[in-house]
Amino acid sequence: MKMRDRTVLAVMLLVGFTTGEASARSTCRAKLQIGGAAAPGKGVMARCTDGTAACDSDGAADGGCTFSVSLCFDQGGASCSPDDVRQASIVPGAGFEGISAAMEALKGDAAPVCTAAADVRVATHGKRKGRAVLKMQTGKTIERLTFLCQPARNAGGSG
Repeated sequence: MKMRDRTVLAVMLLVGFTTGEASARSTCRAKLQIGGAAAPGKGVMARCTDGTAACDSDGAADGGCTFSVSLCFDQGGASCSPDDVRQASIVPGAGFEGISAAMEALKGDAAPVCTAAADVRVATHGKRKGRAVLKMQTGKTIERLTFLCQPARNAGGSG
């Protein structure tokens, strides 16, 4: 193959993610929460090493990381309104079916903040990292939420 890394790419569109009554400047944004804690930095990337119990929810060095992930929504530090989330339309990609279902379930909540946790599995490629990217359109903004899985330190294989 011509690619250096095999990349799992999932496309998830969230359309109409700003309310009609809200200011044009206010956009409801999604951030990752891994295992009940906010993802480091801006909340748009989750990194893990295969078998690390703190981030790989199956805890096994088995050729991939299983992220227990929630999508949390905020609007400049404040929670998004229920209408912001209800207007979201999701088309999931491979591997993101669980988080898509959790997003749909969140639409029925009166005061949404975070989806229920769902597993996102990212396989490594021998001694190379694996990656999955959630690409989202929130209003006029395109966001990418990235999951990276490093092979276990003792991972073998010829490539």
